Amino acid sequence: MHRMAALKVPSMVKTMSATSPETADVIRSAVTGALTHGQNGLFCFERIVETTFVLPWDLNPTVEPEKISIKVRDGIRNELLDLESLNHLEASGTINWSSLVTWQWKGANSRWSPMDSELSRHLEKLYFSSASQTTIAVSVGQLQIDLIAKKLFNPITNVLLECRRLAFSPLMTMKTEHDQVSLFHAASLGFWGVHDRTSLLQNAVMFTLTDYKAQQMLYSRWYTDYQQSTPPSPTKGFPHWEVAKMNITEAPQLHIFTLANIVQRPILVYAHPDSHVGGIYLPLLWVTEDGHYQSEAHPELRNPIALAYNATSNHFSPLVTFRGSKGPNPILLPLSYANGKSFKLHYLNEKEAQLDVTELLSKFLSVDVLTDHQLKVTILTAVLDIPELPDVIDSLIKTYQSKFL
Repeated sequence: MHRMAALKVPSMVKTMSATSPETADVIRSAVTGALTHGQNGLFCFERIVETTFVLPWDLNPTVEPEKISIKVRDGIRNELLDLESLNHLEASGTINWSSLVTWQWKGANSRWSPMDSELSRHLEKLYFSSASQTTIAVSVGQLQIDLIAKKLFNPITNVLLECRRLAFSPLMTMKTEHDQVSLFHAASLGFWGVHDRTSLLQNAVMFTLTDYKAQQMLYSRWYTDYQQSTPPSPTKGFPHWEVAKMNITEAPQLHIFTLANIVQRPILVYAHPDSHVGGIYLPLLWVTEDGHYQSEAHPELRNPIALAYNATSNHFSPLVTFRGSKGPNPILLPLSYANGKSFKLHYLNEKEAQLDVTELLSKFLSVDVLTDHQLKVTILTAVLDIPELPDVIDSLIKTYQSKFL
């Protein structure tokens, strides 16, 4: 039964942290205490930044809410989401353009493989039913299915398989303050649900860009990219480099790439297909002496953070999705546009640029190449596992939501 109380949208509520400032302070304090200056000149976090901010499933506009009314849900969405930027990205075929759903299983080889269509249909029907366990007879044999444990068992062959459902979940743009440092607000919201009020991420990027050791790594990658659009110069771009590292509006790509290396996680920027800012930013600077990347040994670093960019207003927003018992987890994030154009990989060196794109991405992301039979296109995707939110962030969301009930 929906609670059909009158909707209240207090004029003082601008952000979730304004609703619960004490909780927001606890989050910011914990994050600040984890930041340190590495020996390579890069600022980084002592504890892995594995949090990905998500909204409750009931705020998903594509489903019927169970715990709140549609009126309350729409009120929260209007207050919390940047619907103008959302419409801009959807209209350009950047986000929410595929409704692909696929089922996969993993056996002894530890690799995920697509299921046959017959079994996929059975599982999809079961997924939306009230039952979570059943036994069915299909071409591969008699299978016992447990969707809660995500297991398939064949009692005749004694084979136990893991299964998972992959789907594109709606991405939504959250409102972010319109100022010169919206990138850092957007990233902070995408990780922890609070703006970068203490300039933690902003200062970490600026200090990294002015550190001698870090500059040596960053300049070479920036200059390789710079040369692609600028005639050769005897100054080797140094005047422009000095401007770029100090002014985010002049070179947002450099600041995004630096931020990706500070948090040691990929950053996906969803922008209009004509924008030079959109694309994939990998933490390429974290490479071991034997040539392996940090993310290869830490699965929790393989979850990307998704940001939206509006070139017209030079504004960044976090792209968030929804988590719930009926929601897909993991979810798919497209790495191409609806027109088939692939996302650009920014700031690759010469060696990395020679690698196969999927091979390089797989070192930093869980990637999959899937076919959308309805749209008749092949889609390169990143797989995002959505972990449980820390209690303090969950409390922030619940306090905010309670203001509308």
